[in-house]
Amino acid sequence: MTTQLKVIRATYYPPASVFKIPKTIDIEDKSVVKDYWVRYDELCIVFVDESKDMLCIQPCKSASESQDYKHPENLEIVDADEEGISDDEEEEE
Repeated sequence: MTTQLKVIRATYYPPASVFKIPKTIDIEDKSVVKDYWVRYDELCIVFVDESKDMLCIQPCKSASESQDYKHPENLEIVDADEEGISDDEEEEE
């Protein structure tokens, strides 16, 4: 029997958000799109033509909804301190 507290780490597939870009916008054309980014699960597109307002697009598939928690990708036994859990936090059975 070991004296080191162990825990099981379940690793799931990373979630992903998907954003539909309007067909009228070539996101890769630097003469049209100045910059784009995702923040708080919203795609923001800034145009070279400053008379156009920044376009903000909500995801058609949100990372928070796409996560599959039914089956983890990987299970591994690790020392509790790797996960920031100390022995004094161990629960009595």
